[in-house]
Amino acid sequence: MRFEVASASAMGIVFPLIATCLEYCRQGFTFSFAAIRGDLPDYVSSALLLTAGLAAIRSRPSASALTVLAWAYFTSLMVASTWGQIDDTLRGETERFNACIIAFKLGILSVALISLIRSLRHVPQAKGT
Repeated sequence: MRFEVASASAMGIVFPLIATCLEYCRQGFTFSFAAIRGDLPDYVSSALLLTAGLAAIRSRPSASALTVLAWAYFTSLMVASTWGQIDDTLRGETERFNACIIAFKLGILSVALISLIRSLRHVPQAKGT
């Protein structure tokens, strides 16, 4: 199985769990619909990654395009999140374990970028006329 397909399946499962657990901890160990609604882009990206992974495993014709779409969306979310964390740090608004959070986000962003680049290589090229 290709790296970008395996990581899409893994991230599609793990990422919403991480997002939900973080919100649960940040909200004082309570669940609220507003917190879940605030993480909606994370859940959408996870659903896209799972759909792309499943399409690739089943060898669907749209799998390569769907994989690029899913990784591009996920990567854009991770760039925004990572940059926001770094920007907050530079402004002095740090949270507990800030360095670990930045390192973790950079690790996820690295996987996303590698997967996006690798998935772009598998998109069929249009032939010129």
